[in-house]
Amino acid sequence: MFDRKRAVLYALPIFFLAIMVGPAGSIIQGIYTREFGVSLSAIATAITLCKILDALTDPVVGMLSDRTRHWPGGRKFWVVLGSVILLIGAYFLFNPTQERLFDGYFFVAYFVTLLGWTVVEVSHLSWGAELSRDYDDRSRIFSYRTGFLFAGTLLFLVLPLIIELHKTGNVHSLLLAEYNGETLRIAFMLIAFVFPLTIFLATRFCPQGEVAEQAAKRVSPRELMRTLRANRPLRIFSAMVVLFFIGNGMQVALAYLHLASYLQLGKQAPFIYAVCLPLNLIMIPVWLKWMGRFEKSHMLLLGIALSGFFFILLGFIRPGPNAFIQYLLVFAALQLVQPAWQILPPSILGDVSDYATLKTSVDQTATFYAIYAFLYKAISGLGAAFGFALASAFGFDPANNTHSASAAFGICMAMAFVPACLAFGAAWCASRLPLSRARHGVIRKRLERRAQRRAAALGVG
Repeated sequence: MFDRKRAVLYALPIFFLAIMVGPAGSIIQGIYTREFGVSLSAIATAITLCKILDALTDPVVGMLSDRTRHWPGGRKFWVVLGSVILLIGAYFLFNPTQERLFDGYFFVAYFVTLLGWTVVEVSHLSWGAELSRDYDDRSRIFSYRTGFLFAGTLLFLVLPLIIELHKTGNVHSLLLAEYNGETLRIAFMLIAFVFPLTIFLATRFCPQGEVAEQAAKRVSPRELMRTLRANRPLRIFSAMVVLFFIGNGMQVALAYLHLASYLQLGKQAPFIYAVCLPLNLIMIPVWLKWMGRFEKSHMLLLGIALSGFFFILLGFIRPGPNAFIQYLLVFAALQLVQPAWQILPPSILGDVSDYATLKTSVDQTATFYAIYAFLYKAISGLGAAFGFALASAFGFDPANNTHSASAAFGICMAMAFVPACLAFGAAWCASRLPLSRARHGVIRKRLERRAQRRAAALGVG
C-alpha cells in the first residue's frame, strides 16, 4: 500500500532545493551583471566551465553512491553531505557584495553550489527509486518530488511580488516588482533556516528503501559502458532524453529573451509566472491518475508531443496589443503538460534500472541516475548554446527594442520551431520504450525470487 507520509518526507527537501537551484539557471546571472558590474563574458566563461565540471562529477557521485548504499545511512549520507556543500556555496552565491567580489568569485560560488546540488540530486533520485519497486508507486513518489520542485520554483519566481506588496501594500505596484539582490538575500534567509530541518526530517523518519541486489562486484567504467550498450531500454530512454533536452534547453534559455525583448512583455513576466506556474501543481494529481490507468510510456509520449505543439504556438505570437493574452494562454497550456515530463523520466528510469539489475545481478541505480543527471545538464547546456548561436546567426540582439524580420525569424526558430521538432522526435522514442506495467511486474517477481534464493542460501551457509 502506498505510504503518503513517506513520500512527503522524502520529497520535502526538494522544495528548498528548488529555491536555491531555480535562480541559478538564469536570473542570478542578470543580477550579477546589472547590480554588481560583472561582465557578460566573465559570466559566460564561468557558467561554461562550471557546467563542464558539474557534468563530469555526476558519474563519479553515482558510482560512489552505489558502492556505499549498504553502509549505515546509505543514500542519506550523500544527501546530507551534498546539502552542507550546497548551503556553503549558496551563501556566497546569494550574498554578493562589492567588497566581497573578486575575479573568479562567481565561478567559485557557482561551482560549489552546483557540486552540492549534484551530490544531493543523484542520491535523492536513487533513494526515491528504492523507496518502492512497484510500477505505479514509483510514479506517485516522483509526483510528490515534482510537486515540491514546482512549488519551490514558484515561490522564488513570485518572491519579488511578495516583497513589493509587503513594502507598499499596493496591489498596483506589483507590476513594478523585479528580481534583484534583495530577492536573493531573502531567498537565502528562508533556505538557511528551514532547509536543514527538512533534511533532518527526511533522513530521520523516511526509510532507506529497498535494495534489489547486493553488488556482486565492483564495476569498472569499461564494464559499465558495456552494460549500457547492451541495455536496449536504456538506449531508447537516453535517445529520448537527448532529443527532448536539447530542444528544452534551447526553449528555456531563450524563453525570457523572447518574452522580454521580442514580445516586449518583460514587466509582465512576474505576473505571468505567478498566474501560470501554479497550474503545474494543479495538474500533478490529474497526470498521476492517468499514469495509473495507462502505460507510463504512452503518457510520456502525450506530454512531450503536446509540449512540442505548444512550442510551435509560442513561435507564432507576434509583438502587439494581443501578445500578452496570447502568451498568457499558451504559456498556461504548456504548464498543464509539464508534470508529465518531470515525473515520468525518473520513474521510468527506475524500471530500466530494475531491468538492468535482473540482467547483470548488479544494482547500479545511482549510476543510472547519474547518467540521467549528466545527460540533463550537458545536453540542456548544449541546447542553450545552440539556441543562442542560432538566434544570433539571424541577427537577434536582446538589447534592441525592435527587431528585423530576420531577427524575429531567428528567435522564433531557436525558441519554438526547432525545439518542437526535437520534441516530436523524443515523443517517437517514448513510443518505443518496451517496459510496460506487465513486463515490469515479471521483472520484479524474478528479482524477488532471486533475492529469496540468495537469502535461503546464506541461511543454509
